[in-house]
Amino acid sequence: MSPSIARVRIDVPVRHLDRDFDYVIPEGMDVHVGSRVRVRFSGRLVDAYVVDLATEAEVERVSPIQRLVGEIPTLTPATLPLVHAVAERYAGTFWDVARTAVPPRHAKAEREVLAVPPPGVTAVGPTGAWHRYSGGAELLAAIASRTVTRAVWSSAPGTDFVDEVTELVAANPGGTLVLVPDMRDVRRITASLTPIVGAEAMSTLVNEMGPQRRYREFLRTLVGSARVCVGNRSAAFAPVVDLSLVILWNDADDTYCEPRAPYWDTREVCALRSHLADCSLVVGGPARSVVTQAWVERGWANSIVTAERSTLRVRGIRSEDAAGDEASASARIPRRAWEAAKEGLAHGPVLVSVARRGYIPALVCQGCGTPAQCLCGGPLRMASSGAVECRWCGSTAPTGPCRVCGDARIRATSIGAERTAEELGRAFPGVPVTFSQAEHMVDRVKDRPAIIVATAGAEPIADGGFAAAVILDAGSRSVRLTQAEDAVHRWFSVALRARADAPVFVTAPESDAGVQSLLRWDAPWVAARELGERESARLPPATRLASISGARADIDAVVAALTCTHIVLGPVEVDDAWRVIVIAPRAEGTAFTRQLRHAAMTRSAHRGAGAISIHVDPRDIDQ
Repeated sequence: MSPSIARVRIDVPVRHLDRDFDYVIPEGMDVHVGSRVRVRFSGRLVDAYVVDLATEAEVERVSPIQRLVGEIPTLTPATLPLVHAVAERYAGTFWDVARTAVPPRHAKAEREVLAVPPPGVTAVGPTGAWHRYSGGAELLAAIASRTVTRAVWSSAPGTDFVDEVTELVAANPGGTLVLVPDMRDVRRITASLTPIVGAEAMSTLVNEMGPQRRYREFLRTLVGSARVCVGNRSAAFAPVVDLSLVILWNDADDTYCEPRAPYWDTREVCALRSHLADCSLVVGGPARSVVTQAWVERGWANSIVTAERSTLRVRGIRSEDAAGDEASASARIPRRAWEAAKEGLAHGPVLVSVARRGYIPALVCQGCGTPAQCLCGGPLRMASSGAVECRWCGSTAPTGPCRVCGDARIRATSIGAERTAEELGRAFPGVPVTFSQAEHMVDRVKDRPAIIVATAGAEPIADGGFAAAVILDAGSRSVRLTQAEDAVHRWFSVALRARADAPVFVTAPESDAGVQSLLRWDAPWVAARELGERESARLPPATRLASISGARADIDAVVAALTCTHIVLGPVEVDDAWRVIVIAPRAEGTAFTRQLRHAAMTRSAHRGAGAISIHVDPRDIDQ
């Protein structure tokens, strides 16, 4: 018997209606699982996705589907379970995820797309990009044989990730999804892959596209015209046919965090996708994120690291620098940083990296600069009353001595990088100074003396590499949970842009673990240290954490419904709302998010209940 009933998820803005509803399939309507339809609900027409088909309805009165939207089912058999899994993982709703998984329909683009067999792959031999890595040859062999593997790689000094990604794609006989943080990286990857797979066999999905082009590229991927899809966060759910490899570059970049509910993280979506689709996953970066290091230590992924020693001349602030010239050592641009820049300018361009604009002022130890912490592990802030309080639990209790140096004094710190370019221009008259930042990013500079001041993530590529690199604000601290790994990530990103023998000066003590990891070129070592500290502090990824915001009564109701093991920090008042932090053991993570999701749905059905925001495992707990 042919299915006559469609089970759908309707697009309505209330949590308690996030469940299946039965509708009759009108005779002659070609409805499939994954089809988008219009149905009548509570007297009005709403969008819905068909998530299942049945021969009998589970209720007596069933209305018919009003209209089929588009001929092509846009939620594929592979994408649909991923949408369900992400909604559950982040205590969200089906439509909140589906809305980001499938771009808005564009009828003209749909008419333009024809299902044609993808062109064959040009035979490409190994380029040697992976010979510099221990385990690199084995990784390529696994990809080529379609043996499911999961690997985490940290860049070798002097390498370009584009070469490594290109070789992985060339080795893969199936479909490939390549995710990078921004358009600059997308352009570089597509330029490198075009001679190998051909422009017609490759699609591009990015946030910056117009609706028609984006939907056309989505459909080209869906029907199999493109066997390789390259994109940023918006491509995380791209329906690549015969998907056998997902590549995620620079997973520590914040642009991978979805800003809309349920605030999913691309890195976790890729991990879920690898599990559900039984496909390979390769995650790389200039350094090593704490989350991927946890994957390695749990045995879920292999660690791919360089087999070579770095020849970079990395230097930090030494104790004798402070003793001999305290003013210079504590200056934003110490004397030795000026010397490194001067040396580099004799041979080519110099990169000066400054902290990201808009850093949140933080309270740090007066003695060593370590972020001041509450007894619960949360960062401290200065309240409007002048009192020092915890950003997480709201406590105003004394914090005690610094856990690193024992100093009980604290001070405020903030970043002011706007005048750096002007200051350097005065110090080196006649040398061109260029500023690269997110709003105006410079892609490439020529091999000639110049100073390039760049914010984190906006560092350009220099022809032949930078002759020197200076990393400013390295001793600065923010209130972010990831501030330590963010700093190391920035330092390795800058060092990768430098020539093999270039001086790299970091304005942080050489005894700092991050500087030591750069000296050794051993990013996994410092990531493992940070992971150990997170485990001691009971913070993600060692635990599962949720930030819940809303009215006090709504938050209390959700937290009271939790039966899994958990602790609650707060509430604290943030931006005219209340917020609590709830932490659960990682072993109970699935139960934790399921209970959060169910409790929020139950509360949503109560008359007079307010909106609740749930952010699971945010990179920044103040989000």
